[in-house]
Amino acid sequence: MLMEWFNRHRDALLASMGLAPQATDWNHAIVTRYEDENDNIGLHNDKTRDFEPDSYFVVVKLGASRDFVFTDNSGEREIFRELLSAGTMIVVRACNSDGSKAANELVKHGVPSMREATGPSGSIVFRSIKTVVPWNRVHEETRKRAEKRAGKRPAKRPAKRPAKRKRVAQS
Repeated sequence: MLMEWFNRHRDALLASMGLAPQATDWNHAIVTRYEDENDNIGLHNDKTRDFEPDSYFVVVKLGASRDFVFTDNSGEREIFRELLSAGTMIVVRACNSDGSKAANELVKHGVPSMREATGPSGSIVFRSIKTVVPWNRVHEETRKRAEKRAGKRPAKRPAKRPAKRKRVAQS
């Protein structure tokens, strides 16, 4: 429902920020969660190979306020650091179709650990991607990862058995 809202208002949202339009809908979302001030995600660029050309990704902040940081690609020069509250939206150009580098390729971003105590927080990140993975594959991969984290070997799927045939009595 939230993604539908963003897609309905996409052109107006981007135009209100002076950004070029995006031709494709956002069709993918991830949810991040930071339990406390120690949880973080290091500086990184998002992988561009699957982004739709000329698209953006949108980060919608949830929960407790947290710093959000942009640096140059070396990670040494901080360009932006701000304490973001719930409801804040960050929009980043993911990739360009003309071969030029988009913001995602020019800078790194991350959510650093905090010095002061903070409660749970996170975000929803919307993307426009070319490859959509079927839900049954997502569930299977999730199950395997959960088993691996629990120290178990992934269970083998039972072999398909041929359907039983009814015997017809001959007279």
